[in-house]
Amino acid sequence: MSLIVFLFSLVALASPLKLELIAENLVIPWGIAFIDSERALITEKTGIFKVVNVKTKKTFPVKNKISVFTSGQGGLLDVALDTDFKKNNKIYFTYAKEIKDDQTTVLASAELIQNPDSSYELKNINDLFFAQPAVDASIHFGSRIVVTASEIWMTVGDRNQRDLAQDLNAHMGKVLKLDKNGKAHPSNPFINQKGAKPEIWSYGHRNPQGLVLIEKTGELWAHEHGPRGGDELNLITKGANYGWPVVSHGREYWGPSIGEGKEKSGIQKSVHIYVPSIAPCGLTYYSSDKIPQLKDSFLIGALKLTHLNQVKLQDGKFLKENRFFEKEELRIRDVETGPDGFIYFTTDSGLFYRVSSI
Repeated sequence: MSLIVFLFSLVALASPLKLELIAENLVIPWGIAFIDSERALITEKTGIFKVVNVKTKKTFPVKNKISVFTSGQGGLLDVALDTDFKKNNKIYFTYAKEIKDDQTTVLASAELIQNPDSSYELKNINDLFFAQPAVDASIHFGSRIVVTASEIWMTVGDRNQRDLAQDLNAHMGKVLKLDKNGKAHPSNPFINQKGAKPEIWSYGHRNPQGLVLIEKTGELWAHEHGPRGGDELNLITKGANYGWPVVSHGREYWGPSIGEGKEKSGIQKSVHIYVPSIAPCGLTYYSSDKIPQLKDSFLIGALKLTHLNQVKLQDGKFLKENRFFEKEELRIRDVETGPDGFIYFTTDSGLFYRVSSI
């Protein structure tokens, strides 16, 4: 490598990050899915979908008739496009739904239609999957989804019913693998086990609000909220138990430790632990060359410690962590890589940003 090229590489790696406001006045924008290089579909926790043009910076409402439970942490949650979206206009989304006096996390599908007058609406809305059992609790719904050509990955929080995270006869505290109709995927580990929900892929999770499938490796990664400390970044493997609430690096909010310790035989170890808690939300794996210092790393939103969190691995093990935009004090709710190779994130204060190199 020549001296000039070497020096240029150092400058590129050290380039500061540019933060550009794309949209504002959103209402707790929870999920992001890019329709194309110009448009992003965003969910608002209150039950509203919006389309944001990232070039013109204009926002368009999407008409829908979805009844969403919006109390506590419940609301309209994540969204993803079908892999054949250009042909079928289909999207998938999760939301909190009230069933009698209880609530649960639901996976649904719909068609996103742009009308001749350029307005947007959802048609053919269908609930595909209901997490069971429904319980009367307004927290820990999860829920992130990843959609591929043949499957849907979905996270469900423990709904503050801790023991259900270890119970294979409940969907709470689990990562699920579904087919495109919301049924159990035939490759699931417990599909033929009596007394187990066939949709379960992994269990022992608390409240996973970040999920990504790395296209290059086929690895599924998730992060989850710990209680008072103990947030986790995990490589999700078939049939594995991630420990909650048997083991935890966190503590009760009033002080005592939780479970039997921090590790236990037969329970999957986390790749990275956050103590104190950053309250992670949203997750992308960045593989673009557009922002060199972020390449080949996880980017995670931090709600409590208000920053964009970078985790770099080497041979599947934790290497380093960096924190960006701490001074801005932004509660980052979702993080996505855009088709243009830049990073986009939303905040609880209703802002939608693009991150690039200066």
